[in-house]
Amino acid sequence: MKYSPEHAQVRCGFDVAEQDDRLYIACRVRDNGYGIAEPDKARLFTAFQRIESSNRDRQKGIGLGLVFVKIVAEKHGGMVEVASEPGKGSTFSILIPHLTERMASL
Repeated sequence: MKYSPEHAQVRCGFDVAEQDDRLYIACRVRDNGYGIAEPDKARLFTAFQRIESSNRDRQKGIGLGLVFVKIVAEKHGGMVEVASEPGKGSTFSILIPHLTERMASL
């Protein structure tokens, strides 16, 4: 919501995803906000980086939120993905291996 226009919709949900023959529990956060340009996506998960946006001056923060999300996901054997297009919003997905996948690796 922080990087979406006023009254934008933000939806959260969970599902099971399969990727590279592995099962994951996926938490997805989808908005219909400003979106993110392709060159900026690589910087999203870099500490102290903030993406230029039309509402940046109104937003507080130092650029660590997504860095922490990525660290936690990776510590659990998972990953974070983003799909976005300028003017069409973004979907952030946090994928954590399904318990059966984690048990098989022990």
